[in-house]
Amino acid sequence: MRVRHTRKVVGAIAGMLMLGAIGFAMCDGQGERRRPGAADSAPVSGQRIGQARCGACHGPAGEGRPGFAPPLTPITSRLAAAPGGRDYLIDFMLYGLRGEVEIDGTRHRGSHPSFAELSDEEIAAVLNGLIEQSGDRAFQGAEVAARRSQPRSGEEVRRNRPPLDAP
Repeated sequence: MRVRHTRKVVGAIAGMLMLGAIGFAMCDGQGERRRPGAADSAPVSGQRIGQARCGACHGPAGEGRPGFAPPLTPITSRLAAAPGGRDYLIDFMLYGLRGEVEIDGTRHRGSHPSFAELSDEEIAAVLNGLIEQSGDRAFQGAEVAARRSQPRSGEEVRRNRPPLDAP
């Protein structure tokens, strides 16, 4: 009986921590709720936003959490280089993802939240931080804005994920 009660308490605490992490992820990293398309006048830091939004689940360096959240690198660079991958990554950030995906032989089932409340420039900055690209191949706010104008569901995003060869 005592073990059952302890499990319930631990489960409740874990649930509250997860809700707190999700709530924090819905903010700009400084406690302010973001509006879709809203941009700051200061330069956008993809690293700062990524750590605030992604670090709770994917780890501070995007290394992933086994059994919970897949790693963000180097898969993001591979997806960006695949045909249709840039559109997929932008859609993933804007609309989230629902369903199962396989990453390097490991199946991940669940859902990923939408970050549509980030500005177009912020989404581009986060993706550029993950793929470590700049110049002509860097994601641009205009590219994100074009995808934002074509809403889709998290299930559609998963179905449009480009196939990847083994690393």
